[in-house]
Amino acid sequence: AKVDTNGLALVQMARIDVGGNRAGTQTGYNAYGFSGQVRVLIEGINTTEGTGGAGFYFDYSSLEEVFLDVNALAKGEAFMAIGTTSVSDDGNLLAFLTDVTGYREYELSVKDLRTGKLVETKFVKATQIEWAADNKTLFYVTEDDAKRDHKVWRHTLGQPREKDTLVLEENDELFTVGVSRSADERYLFIS
Repeated sequence: AKVDTNGLALVQMARIDVGGNRAGTQTGYNAYGFSGQVRVLIEGINTTEGTGGAGFYFDYSSLEEVFLDVNALAKGEAFMAIGTTSVSDDGNLLAFLTDVTGYREYELSVKDLRTGKLVETKFVKATQIEWAADNKTLFYVTEDDAKRDHKVWRHTLGQPREKDTLVLEENDELFTVGVSRSADERYLFIS
């Protein structure tokens, strides 16, 4: 099958990985091409839990939306890799990590999914990201020179990086830190 991404790319898909968003109302998937750096992240198959044997059904009449075209991001780059992606609870913002070095040096960007515009671009190197429930606060993890995840930061969209708050720093080199949310999304965990 071919995926038309609004004129940005035409991808001959080799594999599709299906996942879901936090709200459980949509399923996103990755479309992988046969060659090159062809990967398109697509959102938009509505799902609803049911009681049948499959436990859910797909609403195939829902519209698909390409929310991250890695081919477009890779233009002019010798290398492009996508790290973690995270959609805000309201579904309006996408935080994502990109590496253009090949050395797992990911930089954090945020895209407004309503407009398709980047609202914050590569403002900090990070290894993990997680949204707060307010849809404007983002927690991220940075690493030390040994590539050990050791600091958790809080960032408010629209604020300069210098105003980010250090939430936790792990000084013991035998340990790392991470950030995640509970399954019901009521709690943010720093571990």
